Amino acid sequence: MTLTPKNGYLFVEALPVGQDKTVSGIIIPKNTSATDEQLAQGTVRFTSSEEYPIGTEILFNNLTPDNIHFEIDGKDTELFSIHVDNITATIQR
Repeated sequence: MTLTPKNGYLFVEALPVGQDKTVSGIIIPKNTSATDEQLAQGTVRFTSSEEYPIGTEILFNNLTPDNIHFEIDGKDTELFSIHVDNITATIQR
């Protein structure tokens, strides 16, 4: 399947709950109330952005995305539609 996001969007596969920390051990903050910003970590799966190619690991604002379910490689996968303005950082290992 080929999916080409437009207008600054990318599709990100978020890490499962419990795996939201960096290799160096930095734990990504969880929100404590509905008004706090919540960050999530994910991997870019589909993109038209040269700045964030497929496979780039990112931190993003988890309160803004729309989620979509696809079957990828025979498994049900939840992807988040993220605008590049909601990307907080890239993670380099």
